[in-house]
Amino acid sequence: MKKLISISTTTRSPYRIKEQLPIFKKHFDGSDWSNRNNQLEFFIRLVQYRLYDPTRGSSNPLPESLQSILDSDLDISFEVAKKIVENGNYDDPYRRGRTAIDTQFKLGFLARYNNIIKITELGHELLGNDVNDTVSFLKALLKWQLPNLKQQSDYKEEDGYSTIPLIATIKLIKKVNHIMKKNSLPESGITKNEFNIFVPTLINFNLIDDYANKIVEFRKKFKIINQPREQKTFIEEYKNNNFSDFSMNNSKDYGDNLRRYFLYTGLFRFNGFYFNLKEDRNEIIEQIIQLKNTIKTIDTLDNFYNYIGSNKVENLNIVPIEKEKPELNLQNIEKAKSVAFVNTTLEDLNLLKDRDYRFGMGIDAERFMLKFLYILDTTTKIKSNSPSFDDDGYPIATAPSLQPDLQCFYDDFAVLGEVTTITGRTQIRESEMQSISRHTREFENNSSVTQTFLLFLAPIIHRDMINQFHFYTTRHNPHGYEGRNLNIVPLSFEHTEKLLEKFKYLYSKDKVITQNELKLFFENIVKHATDYPSDVWSQKILETINNFQNNN
Repeated sequence: MKKLISISTTTRSPYRIKEQLPIFKKHFDGSDWSNRNNQLEFFIRLVQYRLYDPTRGSSNPLPESLQSILDSDLDISFEVAKKIVENGNYDDPYRRGRTAIDTQFKLGFLARYNNIIKITELGHELLGNDVNDTVSFLKALLKWQLPNLKQQSDYKEEDGYSTIPLIATIKLIKKVNHIMKKNSLPESGITKNEFNIFVPTLINFNLIDDYANKIVEFRKKFKIINQPREQKTFIEEYKNNNFSDFSMNNSKDYGDNLRRYFLYTGLFRFNGFYFNLKEDRNEIIEQIIQLKNTIKTIDTLDNFYNYIGSNKVENLNIVPIEKEKPELNLQNIEKAKSVAFVNTTLEDLNLLKDRDYRFGMGIDAERFMLKFLYILDTTTKIKSNSPSFDDDGYPIATAPSLQPDLQCFYDDFAVLGEVTTITGRTQIRESEMQSISRHTREFENNSSVTQTFLLFLAPIIHRDMINQFHFYTTRHNPHGYEGRNLNIVPLSFEHTEKLLEKFKYLYSKDKVITQNELKLFFENIVKHATDYPSDVWSQKILETINNFQNNN
């Protein structure tokens, strides 16, 4: 049975590659990867640098002494990480080290020459500060072809594989849009369901035209089905009837994985429903479409790594994109003053509520919060602490755990933004309650800003979390946090949606909010923590939102 096209089942989010590379540079560049001790050490290092959840796959609960270190934001020593791994009693910790790195070999960020592992030219480019990460991933995926020497056991030429998945997908979407245009229909790209079915099975360039026609026919039949259960049945029957030579059980997971990596190239846009080409990248997209459907013949693994590890791509002019483009910040803030922008942000919120992620859970949440802060729009000094951004100026990696997700500076106050998608009791631990409180206090201690608000967004504010926030905020507890009260503004997604609807109305009336009005809004929420008990605070926050600007 043929294997669905997949980049990785272990490193599901591409930004994880960027997080792992510094570990290799520090500890493993030039080491012998056939040495099982190095494979084990890499797994331990992932735990040490908090890039792997050691509870996954572990058959033993952690002792309290180790769990307390893991739950804190303290540095984990190598010896402590080793004890955590040893306690886990994993079935094969060496394999976990090997599989975690496998995607970096496939995409050319790391190479293995006679078992010696090295960071490639492309890997060093991704590590550097000059080129946007999307450019490095574009170069990698333009050279990821099937079959290849690294994955020859899964994708064999005799089974019909002859494709560069990124290029084939670009050409497929372009062809579907062309058919739709001929029929006077929107050129909207392909739906998420269409992507999950057709892209992981598009194993040969020669299938592109046939697949485009199949997608259009699939879409016609799917659109007349209204009931979700019937839609699901139709999809399953379609897969069984048309792709019996594939194991389609994981097509959704493989499709989600491909979509995340493809989004990382900066050539696509995805609104949660349709996956389409970006109009502002049309120049490079047209260059790619003109490329011949050629699979490169490479005779040795050394030559394979030399090819995919290069930061050059043949026959294409890839224009470098700077890491940070401050002007985008101002452009996005200006766009946020519109009803249309608020509507798209509300759509993003609905996707978060449905746990329907595009770039990945944490990234989608931080992208949403940045848009949310743009909409509040009373300052141009809004900063995401993400290490990587797409060419629209939005995060494509989560902010490091030792600082707030976002920071906003106003004339006489500041807002620190934190967001989570966790809903259960673990919210207080996994959202790093102590960490975000400590970061807020440290920011206040090291800043000349007279007043700082901690804005915390979550699907719901769990009872334990609201109680702790209330304890740190209420003036009935004069000790607050480390001797002083914090100014915490906890907003559930229900609160956030109400506030967005409020701003949508205000923008429809061309009303602009002043910094003083926004500050007073935050102060009222903080004051309610003193005026009311914790179990009433959340309702009072909703009332404050409903009453906001009612007289204007």
